[in-house]
Amino acid sequence: MNNENQESWNTISKSYQGEKKISLEDVHYGPVTPGERELSLLDDVMGKRVLELGCGGGQNSIVLTKWGAEVVGLDISEIQLEYANILAKNEGVKVEFVQGRMENLTRFNDDNFDIVLSSHAIGYADDLKAVFMETKRVLKPRGFLVFCFEHPIYLTVGPALENGDLREVRNYFDRTRNVWDWICFDGTKATFNQGDWLISEIINGLIETGMQIARIEEPRAYDIANMDVKAISKIPYISEFKNQEYISKFVQVIRMIPFSLIVKARKIRK
Repeated sequence: MNNENQESWNTISKSYQGEKKISLEDVHYGPVTPGERELSLLDDVMGKRVLELGCGGGQNSIVLTKWGAEVVGLDISEIQLEYANILAKNEGVKVEFVQGRMENLTRFNDDNFDIVLSSHAIGYADDLKAVFMETKRVLKPRGFLVFCFEHPIYLTVGPALENGDLREVRNYFDRTRNVWDWICFDGTKATFNQGDWLISEIINGLIETGMQIARIEEPRAYDIANMDVKAISKIPYISEFKNQEYISKFVQVIRMIPFSLIVKARKIRK
């Protein structure tokens, strides 16, 4: 399925990057929610080697490089990586961007990175266990993985609440992959195939891989209705306000239920 998702990201990349305001000064963990400056999940990255899985347009990788890390960003979409390379050049930083699948990190040696980061990308993987196994292999002893994905509670009821139709509530235990259309504000459309992992699959998968859960975060969305323009401009990831009705409904829902589930796990054995 990765090839389909690759083409889909190639299709929407320009529109996506145009409508999203993604910080180049803070690491983001999801829309309209706190970033790394507030959550402090990565510790001090100065001098650390970091691998970002599903780096997209490279914003997080660029931020970490500015903070003193040596970063490699990996993504399946060559169009997203083209954008990332241009953005890094414009920001005056050097980041190594490579194309590849997060299930296959054979280009990297064992015990190579202090940190592996992935922001809302693991859901696009075909094989969650393979991602965890490869991540553990490339991490140095006591290195850690920080990743986030769409919270299963949001995926089950969020869109139904946004649309005001409880008939759209999904079956949490339905193990078929979620096929859905991403429609950008300019009308650009692409179909994605995504794994909606159970919370137990995530946690047990890490434990079985030999990782130790260090921290869980379920950040609440900012109350943007009561924030001024300056405060809103500091949010690490937010959409352009071209569709006020949609943004209002979306934020209202993710202030009631979390959009992101963030996990920090440490490598404790080979």
